[in-house]
Amino acid sequence: MPSNRNIAFQGGGLIMFRVAGTNDEFRSFGNADDFVFAISEDKKNLPDNRKPQGGNAASSSKIKDVTLTINGLSYQPDVLAIGLRALIDHIPASVNAAEPLVYTAEVGSFNKTLEPIDRTKTVTVNEVSVGVLTEGVDYKVRATGIRMLTARSNACDVSYTSQSRSKIKALRGQALEYEILFDGFNKTDNGKSVIVEAWKAKFSPTTALALISDDFGSVPMTIDLVSDNTRGNGDSRFFNIEMED
Repeated sequence: MPSNRNIAFQGGGLIMFRVAGTNDEFRSFGNADDFVFAISEDKKNLPDNRKPQGGNAASSSKIKDVTLTINGLSYQPDVLAIGLRALIDHIPASVNAAEPLVYTAEVGSFNKTLEPIDRTKTVTVNEVSVGVLTEGVDYKVRATGIRMLTARSNACDVSYTSQSRSKIKALRGQALEYEILFDGFNKTDNGKSVIVEAWKAKFSPTTALALISDDFGSVPMTIDLVSDNTRGNGDSRFFNIEMED
């Protein structure tokens, strides 16, 4: 039965998503500190000019748009792909042997390697007619390549293991529609559940993606909820909220 009691709300929960119209597994959106719906109205008033005190003789309104904002706090690749409208390549680690280093004749020269270097594995820089060079003395290893700390007279190469990684290719994907599921709770009501289902969500590209910051990074997203005319059983065409009694 519906409750007449006053219910204060302080919420949290797990946001999940999948491509709309599929039976794919719901994937976690990770941590977030905003999950906010907004409904805007297109309202028209007909002024009543027959009376000095004014007022309206008639009024009409219709829903203009329904939006959802999420401020994601997890930089996981599939969430970034949505925010950047990107495609993802999952690239396994590989062994790269004797990759030539071009810029070695001057101190401070930097050589970008063909793949990112896994710095937890052995990295070997070799100079022809000299042999293996010493890391920290002759060169420095970065994720993106090798910086020379001493000038070398002969040809050099590097052998390393590349990183297992996800390559997020921004603005290469399509603007897909997603189904959103919120498995939430109300902390002020003994953790009772609050469940939200939104049927057709279209994400706009994120407005910011901070990669250098003293604060924890976030991925702010604005989502348009479009009408799902296939919904039956009296459901909303936009979203439902179910609150535990």
